[in-house]
Amino acid sequence: MTTVTKIAKGLGLSDTAIRKWGKDYKEFLSPGANPEEGEKREYTEDDLAVFNTISVLRSQGKEHKAIEQALKDGTRLEPLELPTEGDSPPASKGTALQIEVFSETIATYEARVNRYETKIDDLQERLLDSETARARAEAQLEILQQVTDNKISTEEKPNFWQRLFNRGN
Repeated sequence: MTTVTKIAKGLGLSDTAIRKWGKDYKEFLSPGANPEEGEKREYTEDDLAVFNTISVLRSQGKEHKAIEQALKDGTRLEPLELPTEGDSPPASKGTALQIEVFSETIATYEARVNRYETKIDDLQERLLDSETARARAEAQLEILQQVTDNKISTEEKPNFWQRLFNRGN
């Protein structure tokens, strides 16, 4: 007989999670998966396939509604292969699929990280350019302020034309 604990062990989850999924996805499970109070739960092969499907879709980050829709559409993975007493969970097709899904998810996140690192480098470069331009603008503003405050007299330094015409004098 398949128990909640065996299913939880097979999926690497808690008993509580399996019971919650049993309630959340009740319409996709056999009546024995959610018996009347006081009766034992009895799971079918299809129930195991549903739990395996839910587990994989959740690992892909799917929300409840998306999982529900997939189950309504008939999406089912292979039934979960349950561990025997003392064994670790066997590597099933579902587990292989989970590994593939996790690998794809990791690759997606690595690509995002690389894009963000590139953006950070670009933004740091732009910030440095902006700071340099700001420093130049502040220096020019200071010179203009000194000129308008008559700290630097424009008459003290001859301009180009004055220097050109006063060469011979």
